[in-house]
Amino acid sequence: MSLSRSLWLNPAPALRLCALLACVPLASLSLSCSTPFGDPKDSPGPDETDTDTDTDSDTDGDSDTDSDGDTDSDTDSDTDSDADTDVQCDNDPRPDPTIDTCVTDTLRCGDEINATTLGGTANWTGAAYNTWTCLLVSDGYEGTERAYYFEHPGDAANAVITLESPCEDMDLMVLRWEYWDTDGECPVEANTQARDCTGSDDRGDDEVIVWDNEPHHYMVIVDSYSGVDDQFTLRVACGQ
Repeated sequence: MSLSRSLWLNPAPALRLCALLACVPLASLSLSCSTPFGDPKDSPGPDETDTDTDTDSDTDGDSDTDSDGDTDSDTDSDTDSDADTDVQCDNDPRPDPTIDTCVTDTLRCGDEINATTLGGTANWTGAAYNTWTCLLVSDGYEGTERAYYFEHPGDAANAVITLESPCEDMDLMVLRWEYWDTDGECPVEANTQARDCTGSDDRGDDEVIVWDNEPHHYMVIVDSYSGVDDQFTLRVACGQ
């Protein structure tokens, strides 16, 4: 029996074939729209525009202008209140008065004095300092000096006396002298009692260390070899 005759006599297979052929285009259309990787929603179509406005403004060209609102203007208000007493050479301080004809003022442990030889006394020269064995000089020191009367506390300790003279080189002499305290007597070149003296004529700062085991009085003298008046700072530290 031929196939055409078989289909004519039994139409059911033919109908099933037609139904199958009718579904082929739909299946083909469905396959052409599918994607082999993931959900189609994850891949935008050609007509879709990415509206995700990325707000990341880090255009890292290493310019990093630190736009965090921090002005970083370090307004450090440290006024350095450490009582800096450095001598200012361009300032002319007012001369201190003297107590009498040789002493400007008394001096105690822990004192710091900023002064000038201007307006001081003019009692001694290099010849006196040499006679008292303070310095090995025979001339100079023709200008004015400043003398301070200091009581060493004893206690078998040192008193460190320092002189700073950044403007004009000054020298430091420390003479043991008890007589100003008792009768107001000032030492003179010929005094035989004035023989215990230590001096420093270094360039720049000077220092004299006085050791004593009992309280004694000393004349602390600031003078300039050139005779030029200028400023200085005198300090005393005891118990060292």
